[in-house]
Amino acid sequence: MKRRKGVLLSACLFLGVAVGTLFAQAKATHPELSEEEQYVACRDCHREVTEDIYQDWYNSVHGIANVRCYQCHGTLEEFYVTPPVFKCASCHSKEVSHMKVPEGLGKATCWTCHPVHRFQVHK
Repeated sequence: MKRRKGVLLSACLFLGVAVGTLFAQAKATHPELSEEEQYVACRDCHREVTEDIYQDWYNSVHGIANVRCYQCHGTLEEFYVTPPVFKCASCHSKEVSHMKVPEGLGKATCWTCHPVHRFQVHK
């Protein structure tokens, strides 16, 4: 029983450090937008500016389910170019808690295995 608690504590500590590290690294700013542009939905601009990314999202499970950009990337006040794993965990807590990164691939992120914006099951 003591061994299980120790393993669980170690796993929680590791996950906490990993999420904290990813949180710090993922923080970035969105390019400057005018006050008018700030009221335009992300997809309305990105449909033209980054058409390939928009199409990947639009045709994905997230696009079909209408999961919007801000739900992963945040808002302009708290924007992440690369969303931290805790943003995924808000909907996918079970998957994040069981996340295993193949050896030699580095840090634990969802996109280590899942193509960004497409969200297919595995690469």
